[in-house]
Amino acid sequence: MDHLIEDTRVLLQAAREIHAERHGAQTFAPGTHLPLEEAGRRSALNPNRQRYYDAIEELEYEGAIEWDESARYARGTSTTSSPRAA
Repeated sequence: MDHLIEDTRVLLQAAREIHAERHGAQTFAPGTHLPLEEAGRRSALNPNRQRYYDAIEELEYEGAIEWDESARYARGTSTTSSPRAA
């Protein structure tokens, strides 16, 4: 369980860093689209592994991320659509 909490923190931090690199000083706020697959690769959480999916599910459960309505229908088991910060 401890690794899950750390994985979620690392994943969100990497997403914030990527957002800052792409958008500069713009605020990371609710509704921000997150590049979680890229963040997973950057943080050594392989997007093709269960540990990555567990971290995504935990972020959803805790309300830290929320899928765009259009992505909810297309998503299925894939995370190709970007969620956004809740």
